[in-house]
Amino acid sequence: MHWKRASAGFTLFCVSLSLTFETISVRAQERISPDKQWEYQYSPATKGDPRTGVRSDGVPPRIVKAGTSEVVVDLSDALPWGGLNTTQEAEPVWAPDSKRVAFNYVVPERRSDGFGQTVLFELRSDKWVFLRSPLDSKELQAAPDPGPGDDNRDQLAKLAKKYLPKNSYSRAILESPSYGDFLQVVRWTDPDTAVFWAFSRDAKAGALFELKINPQGNWKLVKAKVLSGKAAEKQQEGD
Repeated sequence: MHWKRASAGFTLFCVSLSLTFETISVRAQERISPDKQWEYQYSPATKGDPRTGVRSDGVPPRIVKAGTSEVVVDLSDALPWGGLNTTQEAEPVWAPDSKRVAFNYVVPERRSDGFGQTVLFELRSDKWVFLRSPLDSKELQAAPDPGPGDDNRDQLAKLAKKYLPKNSYSRAILESPSYGDFLQVVRWTDPDTAVFWAFSRDAKAGALFELKINPQGNWKLVKAKVLSGKAAEKQQEGD
């Protein structure tokens, strides 16, 4: 299959931002924070053993003080859990100073290839609290219900409209995805800056956004790169 070439506008956009992105693979992160103070815990429920009937109710997603069972934030309202084979386990991506963490998860859908979302938290005054993503409104003070909904679809399109010049991406990116819509944090480049990957299988395209957050919780674009075709698919698969 032949893919359309990037527009001249997008080429100029790349030059103007002096992009240095390489294709970044999303890797499963350590459950324990870099400073070894915090630990992400989660275990799914399991079916009963047919011989003994013993089953496990699992452990809901949570952050605890490392090496203990002392819960500092209950994530059960922010991350999907509890069902058997209903979701991919969330992957924690810690900021280098251990004061912010993103949780990426994927929920399978009958009508599509899945829905991927990221939920962020930060340590503020010795307490872990919800942190708005680049797509969340300023009015949002708590993590929304996990999984896809009318208010959190079209993630790639929303990020493109908010942070990229109009002539820097194809119209296909703005179409409502029906086959697969994904958003995740790839990594933190420093304590205040995260690389987000947004991808639509319908458009066979995605974009890497490096965004910096200020003390007020507002995100600002540092640089971005649109990928399409095989490059986008490779990034999405994490190769």
